[in-house]
Amino acid sequence: MIAAEKMEFDGLLRRASESRPAPHGVRFAAEATLQNLTLLLLANGVGPARAAECRAEGRFDAIVSTGFCGGTNPRLRIGDIAAATEVRSGGRNFAASLPVGPRPAMTGPVVSQDRVAVTVEEKQRLSAGGAIAVEMEAAAVAAYAEESGTPFYCIRVVSDTAQEDMPLDFNVYRKEDGEFDRTAIALAALRRPFSRIGALRRLQRNCQIATESLGVFLADCRF
Repeated sequence: MIAAEKMEFDGLLRRASESRPAPHGVRFAAEATLQNLTLLLLANGVGPARAAECRAEGRFDAIVSTGFCGGTNPRLRIGDIAAATEVRSGGRNFAASLPVGPRPAMTGPVVSQDRVAVTVEEKQRLSAGGAIAVEMEAAAVAAYAEESGTPFYCIRVVSDTAQEDMPLDFNVYRKEDGEFDRTAIALAALRRPFSRIGALRRLQRNCQIATESLGVFLADCRF
């Protein structure tokens, strides 16, 4: 399973019977045991370039792109699971399988792009094209799965909905390596504390709800 941040795995790790660090050259790597299954969890930061570095030796039963997403379908709420039937990115479409187990809140195309979908207007444009959600790493993970001949899944959880703008244009605060400059984000929030700090706190709470919901869902899935 490949995500951007370790936090996206927190809900799943709370349900694992055991977990241990794994020797992979990415920011977070762990092996977890869940219902007699061994999971390799990798997270290396935001965006396709970072996700493309999450490769591991050996054969796997499945490769899963997971983590947070922005809902583009207006029916999706915070903590809802969006499972891709295909991942769209720059004119390429990658087919995605659906897991066996609990039903996601919605299935359909997911857009993968190298930018945060910040505004309601951008999410509406993506929705008009049929996308149910938008995220930043799945296309790179799908390409890895395709190259290795491994079944691919994209299971995402909504951390911001189609009806809300992000509190900042996070794209402005990305560094050359694609990562967010957290110091710059904090300083930008402090320049308008009454509107931005509260909004960032709400986003953080949404992410906590989302990782718990994702953990519940993934713990009951079979790939």
